[in-house]
Amino acid sequence: MNIKFYGIEPLSLVDLDGMLVCTIFCSLCNFRCPFCHNKNLVLNQNIEEIPFEEVLNFLKLRKNMLDAVCITGG
Repeated sequence: MNIKFYGIEPLSLVDLDGMLVCTIFCSLCNFRCPFCHNKNLVLNQNIEEIPFEEVLNFLKLRKNMLDAVCITGG
């Protein structure tokens, strides 16, 4: 299975308590929660895929600055 990435939040202070994290968003979740704040990702609307190499390079540059990476979405 090939994971496709559609968004990056460079710094989040709320995804993991007390940690500096980068949040990476995937698409095509099949839950369809009514309270979802990422409906454009769920429905794959008006979003452009971010190549894996770009995500990897982004994370390599922040290797010593982040405590964790949160991958969320579909």
